[in-house]
Amino acid sequence: YIKSCSYPNNKAKNLVKMAQKLVTDFNSQVPSDIDTLLTIPGVGRKTANVMLAVAFD
Repeated sequence: YIKSCSYPNNKAKNLVKMAQKLVTDFNSQVPSDIDTLLTIPGVGRKTANVMLAVAFD
């Protein structure tokens, strides 16, 4: 539930923007390099590093 997190409105907006960018710019695929991940709304250095460590191990 997003509502239980801090700043739920901002997180919800970022999730929508993130999904739109993934669909339009990356053909619905999550990029596998940190510089490209950082271009996605709501993704910072920490999130990008976690995604790379978990999803692309």
